[in-house]
Amino acid sequence: MAQITAPTRTLPRVEERQVKIVSLKKLVWMRFVRHRMAVGGVITVLVMSAFAYAGPLLQLYQPDQVNLRERFAKPSIIMVAGAGAQAPALYNLDAINGATAERPLKFGHPLGTDDLGRDTMTRAMYGGRVSLGIGFIVSLISIFIVTTCGGVSGYLGGWWDNVMMRISDVVHSLPDLPILMVLSKIFPPGFWTMCLILTVLTMFRGTRIIRAMTLSLKTQLFSEAARAVGADWSRIIFRHIVPNSLSPLLVQITLGAGAAIRAETSLSYLGLGIQPPMPSWGNMLSNAQQYFFSAPWLVFFPGICIFLTLFSFNMVGDGLRDAFDPRMTRR
Repeated sequence: MAQITAPTRTLPRVEERQVKIVSLKKLVWMRFVRHRMAVGGVITVLVMSAFAYAGPLLQLYQPDQVNLRERFAKPSIIMVAGAGAQAPALYNLDAINGATAERPLKFGHPLGTDDLGRDTMTRAMYGGRVSLGIGFIVSLISIFIVTTCGGVSGYLGGWWDNVMMRISDVVHSLPDLPILMVLSKIFPPGFWTMCLILTVLTMFRGTRIIRAMTLSLKTQLFSEAARAVGADWSRIIFRHIVPNSLSPLLVQITLGAGAAIRAETSLSYLGLGIQPPMPSWGNMLSNAQQYFFSAPWLVFFPGICIFLTLFSFNMVGDGLRDAFDPRMTRR
């Protein structure tokens, strides 16, 4: 009997793939970089910070330097100073063509001047120091208080939790702008006064978020292991729970900084915040509103600074929220 043999087929060899382990920090960074608006927001915030803090070191003018001969000077890189009604000031190309030995070229005002001949760019730089400084200081102090109160409230519970939550309910029920207006009239105006007022009103915003994170994390295995080896409640909160709550904290910092800048510029625009001659973006916008048609650059540039800064902080906060969200991971 003949032996029947079936044809054999060689199966292709499956190559083993090396599994690439990605750390949580790198994964968060990759998610954040994919958010182009957030990356643009970070770049814009850095540029505005450099404009405000490093720009005055290269500027030729002082923020309170008055020159009535150059009132409402148009935005220009170079200019020729005026010499009365018969010889008006010349700007840019006209200045190059009209320069003489008696009227030489000089560095102009890139963003123009205001009604007192003060350089708008210099005042925008110093105003950015005020507005950005208030935003950063209020946000950092508030997030420290929020983290402490929320973490202690969620971990200890009891009467401390009840007191903190009732204070949080009262703060959330208060209308922001009317309270800010009243406090601004009571206390003397100034940079640190604005920081104090805004910190008092925002220091309990976000307490419930940290409390909820603490209630969830204190039942995890790493918290129970820390209690088992004898760690006290303060060490567990600040060494174990808070580092694992960074995602809402970072988002709260960016959004809180934008909210503080918005509140300061609003009060300064209404004449209740930073007072002249100290410049801020808000009071620059307030002083320029009557010259909207005759000198529009006085309104345009402070408004652009406020818009770009607030928009960038919101985009950074949105990008951080997506970066810490595990559902945003692309397979």
